[in-house]
Amino acid sequence: MFEIVLLILIAVFSVVLQIVVHEAGHLVFGLATGYRFISFTIFHFKIYKENEKISIGKSSVAGAGGQCAMEPGDEESDNIPYFLYNAGGVIFNLLSGILFSAIAFMFPEGTMMRTAPVFAAIVSFFFVVSNGIPMRTRLIANDAYNILMMIGNPSARRAFWRIMKINAAGSEGKTPLDLPEEWFADLPDNDYRNPLLCGFAIDRIYYHLERQNYKKVLFICNKIIETKGVLGIYRNEAICEKQFCEIMLAVKAGSENVEYSLKDKILKERLDPLTSYHTIYAHAAFVLHDKNKAAQTIRDFHIMCRKDCNKCIVEYEKYIFGLLEIISF
Repeated sequence: MFEIVLLILIAVFSVVLQIVVHEAGHLVFGLATGYRFISFTIFHFKIYKENEKISIGKSSVAGAGGQCAMEPGDEESDNIPYFLYNAGGVIFNLLSGILFSAIAFMFPEGTMMRTAPVFAAIVSFFFVVSNGIPMRTRLIANDAYNILMMIGNPSARRAFWRIMKINAAGSEGKTPLDLPEEWFADLPDNDYRNPLLCGFAIDRIYYHLERQNYKKVLFICNKIIETKGVLGIYRNEAICEKQFCEIMLAVKAGSENVEYSLKDKILKERLDPLTSYHTIYAHAAFVLHDKNKAAQTIRDFHIMCRKDCNKCIVEYEKYIFGLLEIISF
């Protein structure tokens, strides 16, 4: 019984270790190719740079156990160094697997001193396969898939650069309103089956929402929703913001007939569930005309803000709420 418990603990530790090793690979190869450190997230634990100091907070990454966010160089081009940064995690997992395999053979068979590194090596190679062979789940695409999407596709490489720059600016609390307009310009390729191009389209949605360009947002959302093969998490983003824009356009037109069909599951399965609060508030204020529910939504939002160290999302939602509170009740 003790050995079974010990093996389970070794397996769990090995998984956590390989997540750290994987993200460390992105960090090392990112720094080696000119990227700047932004944050390092493992599960809900986040280490991030704030005002040139290292801070610790709580956050999460949708559909993944970790993330090493970095900022590329200041010049957008078709030839940004994308391969090593994206492949760095797999390279480190592979090196780790080789190291643990070598350690395992240093000890006799049948001993825990051999079993532990064997488990660690197996987990290492699992990470190599799961991240090194191009594949995608309903929520995310892995590193190899993103690399594949950028090979021979200048628009995807530019989308990658813009997403990274926007995220880096967001870590400083800047919202799309604060950023250069050209970062949100349309790209020649808008095939939303490509996760990078679709991810950039989500950033464009936020950009136009802040400017209250609801018709433009509705257009982008419909394109994403209509495209077969879009990642589920991006489709959820589009569905939620489409509903929000339909409510706001109805308010502008003086209509009270808005069909609301959003389900809680979709509101929760987003890049950051915090971005759902403006839609929940709009539903309470403009569809239900429920002042108490709207007020409770604001209170819930401020409670969640204290738990989320994603400064960009917090500031973005506060700005949208400011616009909504002006016209509600």
